Amino acid sequence: MPRAGQSPAAATAPMPRSTAPATPAVIDVQLRSSLAGLRALGRAGLKPIAMAPTAGAAGMWSRHAHGRSVSADPAADRAGFAAGLAEKADAQGTLVAYPGREEAIDGLLDASKLSPSVVLPFPPAAFRSCARRPTWRGSRTRAS
Repeated sequence: MPRAGQSPAAATAPMPRSTAPATPAVIDVQLRSSLAGLRALGRAGLKPIAMAPTAGAAGMWSRHAHGRSVSADPAADRAGFAAGLAEKADAQGTLVAYPGREEAIDGLLDASKLSPSVVLPFPPAAFRSCARRPTWRGSRTRAS
């Protein structure tokens, strides 16, 4: 049954499920928005893993990070990021990966294809629509 404002197709879209408990993995914790997400997950009682391209990223030092992982930068090495995330998930268990920026979305889609242990928090179609948002160039009108 679709929720208010939800299309019937979205309500029936299959989501990857796992019987093992999942660990949240917050990508790009060098960004303030990702750090805020890491803190919120930690305050909610979850035990998130912080992931960033460098060990000096702010989120790597957060008390809410119950695990830390230096990963390839998804903007610079998408394939390396996807392979590293899939490898970490296979070794550690199911990871629910939360991207911090658009460049990480395609890497997460690739990683979820490489390993069933990488779970997306939303259906893949929702991720694709975020990554393919329309440009507003040309739609601006000049005020007279």
